[in-house]
Amino acid sequence: MTYFVLTNALEVESTYRIPFHKSLLKEYNNYPNLKIYNTDPLSNPSFIPSYSLKSEKLINLGMHICEKFKIDLIECQYLLPYGYVAYYLSKKFNIPFILKHAGSDLRRLLPSPSIHFFLRDIILNSKKLITNIGLVPFFREMGMKEEKIEVLNNQRAVNLSIFQPDGEKIGNFEKEGGQVLKLGLIGKPSREKGLYYFIEIIKRISELDGNVVGYITCSAYNENREQIRQIARNLKINDKIKLMNFQYPWNMPKLYRTLDIVICPEMGFGIDIHNTVIPREAMACGTLTAISEEIYRKFPYHLEESGNAFLTFNEERIHDLIREIILIRNDSDRKSTIIQNGLKFSKTIEKYKTGIQEFYLLLRELLQGG
Repeated sequence: MTYFVLTNALEVESTYRIPFHKSLLKEYNNYPNLKIYNTDPLSNPSFIPSYSLKSEKLINLGMHICEKFKIDLIECQYLLPYGYVAYYLSKKFNIPFILKHAGSDLRRLLPSPSIHFFLRDIILNSKKLITNIGLVPFFREMGMKEEKIEVLNNQRAVNLSIFQPDGEKIGNFEKEGGQVLKLGLIGKPSREKGLYYFIEIIKRISELDGNVVGYITCSAYNENREQIRQIARNLKINDKIKLMNFQYPWNMPKLYRTLDIVICPEMGFGIDIHNTVIPREAMACGTLTAISEEIYRKFPYHLEESGNAFLTFNEERIHDLIREIILIRNDSDRKSTIIQNGLKFSKTIEKYKTGIQEFYLLLRELLQGG
């Protein structure tokens, strides 16, 4: 079986791009069953009326692949542009497609009267729609046939053979010294993701206990970068805030293990069905994790089983969180108890191999004509 990846990654999302050295691309040559096709970011013909040709370029390259090779099934993620591209190729070449939607697809794109009926048609024409259990009534009401809706509960399960407490750390962090408390904000730094709460936490801890550094993942191309630095300078904590480039996915376990605490301060996020995997990855790596009550409420698991596996806080209780962090820093037994509870909770909820098996069975069913 050969997998063809059709992408325009070289010409989208520059704000959140990871610098990718060309030497890493050579690794793909070691996988003969994996073929990657990128649209050409430099090929942009001038015409009137002018607009971005992202969808058309993907369709063009997709047509080349479908004509040259026998493609049995198409999988896509996000309605635009990839759902549209899959929809077009599916119609033209009579190939079924699987659609995985994002939260922003349903809460930002689909409600728009400008494109609602078009996107609805893409959804209804998918062979299988992968969603979560809470959204099944929504798609039923839309007119999606029951047999087309697929709930794969373990699709986003954390792989505990990779995300685990034993393993390498990021070496250059060690120069901070063992006495420096290393806090991390992982993800895209923005107001909705709790950036300003994180900076406030660093400032208050630095006033009470100067040995703290806050690490923020941030693309080298992100316009927020200078803004974050300016806020830190204004608060006189510029030596306490350090910006890191986004990490390669395979480096994330090292990053979690290097940090003392991962803070997930998301509050007032505009997509109510958004559910971050970051705290679960951090817990699985044996890193103390603090999450906002908003994230806590969205956890798709039986929280009574969590057994005090993480710290929780809200806007009014940030001071309590800071006090708890300082207490835990000086109480290794309490810190160890919470971390062990987190590891136990991870083993209870993360069913990565089950998720792989579920998806394999779905693909087999579709490839066999189901």
